[in-house]
Formats: sequence, C-alpha cells, structure tokens
Amino acid sequence: MSAGPPSRHFLVTSRAEIAPVAAVAARELAITESEALDLFRNESSREIAGDDNDALALIRAFDLLPMAIEIAGAFLRFRQSVSIAAYMKAIADTPLDAPVAAALLDSYTQHAPNLREAVQISAATITEPSLQEILACFGLVTLLSVGTKLLAALMNMQEDDIEFVSALDKADSLRVLKKELSPSTARWRMHRLVWQVYHARGDTIDR
Repeated sequence: MSAGPPSRHFLVTSRAEIAPVAAVAARELAITESEALDLFRNESSREIAGDDNDALALIRAFDLLPMAIEIAGAFLRFRQSVSIAAYMKAIADTPLDAPVAAALLDSYTQHAPNLREAVQISAATITEPSLQEILACFGLVTLLSVGTKLLAALMNMQEDDIEFVSALDKADSLRVLKKELSPSTARWRMHRLVWQVYHARGDTIDR
C-alpha cells in the first residue's frame, strides 16, 4: 500500500485473529459532545436538554464513545422507569465482571471497559428466560454471527415461535444483537466486545 498524505487514515478489519498492533486510544473514537447528546436522545427516546447534568455525566462517563452510549440509551428506552441518575449510580456501584482472560481483552481500541459497563447493566436486568438463554448461547460458542435457523436449533425452538421471535426483537432493541440480512437467511451478530461480557459471565442454558 502506498503512503498517503498525513490526513489520510486507513481502517483495517478482520474476523480472524491477526497480529497485535498498537491500540487506538478511546479519544480517537469519540464523537463530539453535541453528537453524543443527539445519539443518546435518539436511542433513549427521552426529552433531554443540552444542559441536562445527568445526561452530560453519562456521555462523559462513556468518553463520548458511540457504541457504549447507544447501548446505554437503548437500555433506558426499554426501561423508562429507570432515571438517568439511577443508571449512573448502577454503573458506579457495579464493578466489572472479573476475571476476563487477557487474550479476550486484546483490542485495537481502548474502549472495552466503557462498553463492558454498559453491557453488564443491560445483562443484569434481563429477566426473560428465552432472551437470557439466547445471549448465554452466544457466550458459550465462538460464533459471533449465527443464522436464525441454526440459532433456533441450538435453542431447541422453532423459528416462528413467538417466544423466540420476541426474544430476538428485544435483543435487537437493547443493541446486544444486531440483525443482518443475507440473500439466503437472516443472521444475528454479536459485537466482539459484547460477546466478551457474556462469555465472561459463563451463563448456562437448560435446553
């Protein structure tokens, strides 16, 4: 690859493990404070003023990192009875699950702790058995992308089972799973850093 001008940046991604490189600092991934507030408003579906101290404290606690703010906002949209202040208290009172193998934390970015905090709060409050088991299933396997048919088979459920469909819809709403459409079938993807949280939890399934 030829050298580009100083202002040019290259992003390299891979689903396979590749040799480590210097991690990218969290600030390099951050958006502006105004953009972070807009993202939080959209994800949480809440009326938030530009000088809302609780909202500002939340986005700053997550270093203005979009994915962590997105998951926090999605959680607060789903749990409208939970205030932003209460969510921040839960973050402060909930230590990161430990231990997590160092190899699992290898990342090109230094935002893993921020994201893990947001995911852990969501995980701790999910009470629906089917959704708990689907997320535990992702944590037990190393496949971060699974077709709907295979996932239903792993869960010993039918693809059109309302309990199964509802659980996947909620996982999508909480931003812990993302639906991908391919020419042949729908697939469900879990972000690698989200997977680390569920893998570390070691939850089991009863099916």
